[in-house]
Amino acid sequence: MSKLNSQLLAKSVEDILAYSNGETITVGKDEVKGKKRNFHETIELQIALKNYDPTKDKRFSGTFKLPTIPKPNLKICVIGNAVHCELAEKNGYDFMTVDDLKKFNKNKKVIKKFAKKYDAFLASDTLIKQIPRLLGPSLNKAGKFPTLITSGEDINEKANAVRATIKFQMKKVLCLNLAVGHVGLTKEEIIVNTQLAANFLASLLKKNWQNIKVLYLKIVATFMHFKTTWDRTLFLEWTSMKDDLGDIRRDIVTPLQTAVFNGSPILLTKQTEDALMQYETQELYLSSNILQDDLERLWQDVAELLLQTTIDNNLTSTYVKTVALPVMQCIGIVYRLDELYYKSHQEMNDRFKWMPLMIYACSHYTSDKSPWRTIETTRQAEFLLGCLCKKVAKRTSSHISSLQLTQLYYKRVLSLIGNKCTKEAWIAVGTAAPYAFRQVVSNVYFPDFDHDGVGRILALTLPLLDQTNISVQSIGLDVLHHLVIQATPTDIRWHGDIILHMLEETLKIATSDVDYLNATLACLNDALSVISVGHECKHYTRFFPFLLRAWDLASNVTIKKIYLVRLRPSIKAMGAPHSLQIVHYLPSILTILMGCMENKFLAMDAIETLNILINHAWIRINHHVVDIVIAIFRCLVYTSLPIQEETRDNNSSLFTACVDTLKLLQLLTNESILKIVETMGDTMDEVKTISEKIHNKLRYA
Repeated sequence: MSKLNSQLLAKSVEDILAYSNGETITVGKDEVKGKKRNFHETIELQIALKNYDPTKDKRFSGTFKLPTIPKPNLKICVIGNAVHCELAEKNGYDFMTVDDLKKFNKNKKVIKKFAKKYDAFLASDTLIKQIPRLLGPSLNKAGKFPTLITSGEDINEKANAVRATIKFQMKKVLCLNLAVGHVGLTKEEIIVNTQLAANFLASLLKKNWQNIKVLYLKIVATFMHFKTTWDRTLFLEWTSMKDDLGDIRRDIVTPLQTAVFNGSPILLTKQTEDALMQYETQELYLSSNILQDDLERLWQDVAELLLQTTIDNNLTSTYVKTVALPVMQCIGIVYRLDELYYKSHQEMNDRFKWMPLMIYACSHYTSDKSPWRTIETTRQAEFLLGCLCKKVAKRTSSHISSLQLTQLYYKRVLSLIGNKCTKEAWIAVGTAAPYAFRQVVSNVYFPDFDHDGVGRILALTLPLLDQTNISVQSIGLDVLHHLVIQATPTDIRWHGDIILHMLEETLKIATSDVDYLNATLACLNDALSVISVGHECKHYTRFFPFLLRAWDLASNVTIKKIYLVRLRPSIKAMGAPHSLQIVHYLPSILTILMGCMENKFLAMDAIETLNILINHAWIRINHHVVDIVIAIFRCLVYTSLPIQEETRDNNSSLFTACVDTLKLLQLLTNESILKIVETMGDTMDEVKTISEKIHNKLRYA
């Protein structure tokens, strides 16, 4: 049984016909003057469904022949044999023969253009089986597979039957629309067509009328709809077709733009907050006349809006929570609109001009080292990046991660950074842009770094390193280190002189901060290993004297430990078997190492570095054997004086390491280590116990 109110439907059709005739009708309390056109406007029935899940529920499909033709001007082409082609020509229909189809030569573009030219096709029964072979699946994909016409059927009757047939097919969206008439029909004909179409649709749905949310009667320039309520009453309402894109821009985006760009202390009014909550929870709708450019402009606006929230150089977690989070919520709603649009426009060609801007804006909030970082905003920014990945994946039909997305657009993001941030702001303390820059670059890996990309990154990195504030320098250092590791050696060597010069200048102030010194030396080691070709030592000797002096003069134990560990790659690079350059620094290194061995916090690292030195300077180590043995004894004595429970395990492992060092000396030199150990035990009673333990270990080695 139909739930359409016949009186209301009659009044609706009457008003539509009056409006199209140029008459004045009443809309609510207002009077609207109609406009008569020189053609018959089509009347469409648009349906929004509810309680239906296209991904789970069975998709329905059905055709129904209306008693009155809704679209008499439907353009039909006959694909026929000689008889049908002759009849088509007599009755004024376009026609194609088999030979005409063969001329397409299975060219997809030509066939697609042919399919778009006509609204429907008729085909002779003798040719119907040849059409898929000649044209492929194009007609079927377009929903225009030819209707069969036999030799005994009247071609005009068959064409009119096609024009009168409507089709309901459930796809991915909960919206359907079809023509039920035109303004040239009588009121009764339109009413009957509308009732029959609505009733037939209800019969296809799993819960019949309970699955119909709203029905609209629409003509070209004006929209009218009537809604079904479950007490079986109907009411008429004139309105523009529901369009959440325009509403979201009006209710959320524009107020946020006004507040953020004008620096308003109150970002969210009660009205905007309510609108955010409403659109986040309710089902969204898009008008059928929305253009892709409208959606692209909305994406561009919200991306610029999110970036604007980062312009303030004094970002705090409170500011981010109250300003950035609502903007991110708004972007989430825009993504849902985009999903809805894509479901009904699967052939859309995205340009993604706003994508680099959105990636750059989100990177301000995904950086794990930014001082304004909060869990909530980071999670929301990562969610938005995930949405962008899904959007790109649907257009490219391949999965893409957020890292791959950044790698795809990072060069355009670098261009944006240069355009959006001034030179003065870029190097200022607290500027947000360098944090986003570091986040973007850290997500790019080999082989996506090319020569052009490396040059752009260095152009932005070097000004950061050239500052005196460690918080600014550390960002540039992180980027440079990542670049040195991930870029090709050829590109790094091309810029090698400037990289080493900046690291040399950075080292002059790096000793004031332990973490920064450690990061600088780590970057320097990797840079030297890449830039030095064929085990050349000239770059190492450029830095080593300065580092050796800084190591010796350092009074902070933690800093000394950093030098102990970070100088090992230089010792290896300048030592055997590649070079003997380390021999020039051997006395100085041993002097500093022996001093470190007497400190219980440095002893273990000092022994490990000593082993490396012995292995790579073995050719001159003979001259220093006695000094090394004495230093080891002093190490064991000084580090074991306050024997506490918690240090016994450490002392035991240190003793083992010292013995291993003596074994190494014994292996690489001509000196009798056992004899030296015995002599020391005999001459000094204080170390006799240690001497005996070492002697036993070495004798049975």
